[in-house]
Amino acid sequence: MIPSNYTRRELRALTSLRFFAAAMIVFFHSRGLFGISEQLVASVPRAQAMSFFFVLSGFILVYVYPSLDKVSDIRRFCIARFARLWPVHFAAFLLLVVLLHKDLSWRALPNLAMVNSWFPFTRCYMSYNWVSWAIATEFAFYLLFPLLIYKWEHTWFIKLLVSGFLLVVLIAFCNHWQIPYSSEEAWGLSLHALICVHPLGRLFEFVLGMSFALWRQKKLSNKSIGRSVGTLLELLTVALVIVVIYFRVDLIHAVERHYDWIGPAGVVWLSRSGIVCLFYGLLVVVMALEKGIVSWLLSSRLLVWLGQLSFSIYMVHQILIRYYIKKASFFSFVPDRVALVGFCCTV
Repeated sequence: MIPSNYTRRELRALTSLRFFAAAMIVFFHSRGLFGISEQLVASVPRAQAMSFFFVLSGFILVYVYPSLDKVSDIRRFCIARFARLWPVHFAAFLLLVVLLHKDLSWRALPNLAMVNSWFPFTRCYMSYNWVSWAIATEFAFYLLFPLLIYKWEHTWFIKLLVSGFLLVVLIAFCNHWQIPYSSEEAWGLSLHALICVHPLGRLFEFVLGMSFALWRQKKLSNKSIGRSVGTLLELLTVALVIVVIYFRVDLIHAVERHYDWIGPAGVVWLSRSGIVCLFYGLLVVVMALEKGIVSWLLSSRLLVWLGQLSFSIYMVHQILIRYYIKKASFFSFVPDRVALVGFCCTV
């Protein structure tokens, strides 16, 4: 039985990795601004950054909450998770309304309730603070977590299979009905909404992260790994992730060529998460061991501090970008490099 006041040490290396994933997203959204060229941004795989967050989230929750056996434990978990998301989300919402003078409409309700991504329509999940769709998807995972963690050691494989089956059904549905990647209609369905945004489209990544946490707990937590071996493992894992990301397009084309039955929806899933999520899980496990030089460097105070800011960075950066674009004439006299430094400091 896990005591209700039980806490685990912070995995500082994983906290730092959050910053690098958030920075990839900010970099992509800054394309065409501050002297950042479209060609340079195209080389950064920002689409896979969200997959890292979802895999990491599943891993961390199992690490911090290995069981939720009592109603009181579930209640504390829900309160803590709501407090983790909503205050920052609400503050960002207020910032957007003030800076961009956005009028309030009924779409503010699902947005503030953190359920906007549950409705796969552009006009809903892209309302107000556009990046908040990820918060709504994460919130859905939090609500499902007490059910997922129940008897997790004995049911993890079934739950992983079920989440994978739901994804396959969603992909098959999109292929059968020839759902387009994006919809010109505000209330039209799209592959982006169903595969990349909706909780059912991303649940597999979250459960995969949970499974990696159990693997670490059962197979690796008691292993004696020296600094040299740990460093080698970390370097090899980082290199593997970089290679997979770099050759992701070639890998997707190879899969599509040999397995054309995956269809357009399957290709979208591969491009957003399917190619990299397994390797992200491996990266998270290796860095969580904190046995090598790489994890030691990632545990520096500065990087950990930036990692702790990553959620807020993610939530406010696009609001400030939209404000910068709106006031383009006012900022026109500011050199790009100065504007970039000012933007980063403001974020």
